[in-house]
Amino acid sequence: MVNRGGRSKACKTCKRRRVKCDEARPRCQRCQRAGIQCEGYVQFGEFVVEEQHKPPRTPAQSGALVVSRDSLSPDEDTVFLAHLVTQLLCPADDIGDNSATSLVPIPSRQQPASTTTHELAIRALAAMYFGRAQNSQRAAEKGLRAYVAALGKLQDDLSSPETAVKWETLASILCLGMYENISQSGKTAWMNHYQGISRLVQLRGPSMLGNPRERELFRQCRFAIIVNSLVQRNHCFLTSPDWQLAICSETLTDQLHNVFAEVPGILHDFNLLRATSLLSCDLTFRTRLNTLLENLHEIEQRCTQEPRGWSDAETGVNPELSRNPTNWPLLALQKAILLCLSKVCDALAISLLRVGEATVASTADGTSEQPPSNSQVEQHILATEICELATQCLQSCISSQRAFLLLFPLQVASRHVMDGSKEAQWLETLMRHIVADGHGFELGRHRIDIEVLGRIESIADSNG
Repeated sequence: MVNRGGRSKACKTCKRRRVKCDEARPRCQRCQRAGIQCEGYVQFGEFVVEEQHKPPRTPAQSGALVVSRDSLSPDEDTVFLAHLVTQLLCPADDIGDNSATSLVPIPSRQQPASTTTHELAIRALAAMYFGRAQNSQRAAEKGLRAYVAALGKLQDDLSSPETAVKWETLASILCLGMYENISQSGKTAWMNHYQGISRLVQLRGPSMLGNPRERELFRQCRFAIIVNSLVQRNHCFLTSPDWQLAICSETLTDQLHNVFAEVPGILHDFNLLRATSLLSCDLTFRTRLNTLLENLHEIEQRCTQEPRGWSDAETGVNPELSRNPTNWPLLALQKAILLCLSKVCDALAISLLRVGEATVASTADGTSEQPPSNSQVEQHILATEICELATQCLQSCISSQRAFLLLFPLQVASRHVMDGSKEAQWLETLMRHIVADGHGFELGRHRIDIEVLGRIESIADSNG
């Protein structure tokens, strides 16, 4: 008798990977073809395999690759790409307005034999992600070989004025940047790709936003551009008038990234004003900072549909965090951006959480005589809220896309907790055991100090 109940008969591995299982006994053939160990089946009772072939599902219009269950020997690239698409590139249903985009551009159709730079970059990313997520050394090694080949072809593409500005070239660098988030072959290797993305987008200019395909690619590049400016401590070119006129602000994510793009310039000007002892008397700078904070809090209110109450800053974690799960990754980024401004707000005695209020009186040179306790409390609250958001995000969804979106907020939060504290241990669990071990992002295994990265890049530039 065939069990037709509601519980899945798929093997444990296919259920965890959220893919169709062929239910072969004693081990799933799909797992064997993918080169991964089948964990077997949950024994609910006596089951008989029903030999019934269902019509293949129609591929989504997004271009996501679907692997047919009837394929007897799919090549490894097909398996790796299918795993990449289903587990990382296809957005989860509950990531708010991020669901309109993928993390990197993928080919519109399967071309396993192609050796273009973009195809090689995708194959490198797919194999390395499979290797890390499924603990397959062979897949990771194959990803490394494709990565080296893609780098070689990318150098050729960049040496030509015609190919350097092509959509495919920028898309390739974006894929290689994500590869380094997973592989982390060097401490700053991912930043090299982020810097390349920034330079290439700036070279292409605002005219690249003239059609939907280009606008989508820009959306995928925007975060890397801002982080590069943050590391370099330079004004982000996306805040210039010509770019502001071209950039659309259709979603909350667009609006938050537009605000985030202002932060590197704030930090750059803060360092200049502090060096000249003009920080406390520059009203224009203070106004810019207050406007930035107001915009950040407005986005938070729109995400939660509730303003932050006075009691929230006194008691700890915002009770509204759990009411709107679709915007949890966005809220985590918003709080990380606030933490990036903590030193500036500290120096000017401006509250991070209560717009327009002071934390403690500042001295003539714009610095406090001692670290203000209110500021430390606020930083602790924000870091704790990021931990809470990340915990809820990662527990409620097995998609690796959420883990990627939380990489930056978790890294920022880790620099605002005390070593050895329960929050530090909480972050260690989230970053090392879930983001790195569970989802394959090696960048989450180690704490990264953005200021140290900036100094490393400056030294490298001066030595070059």
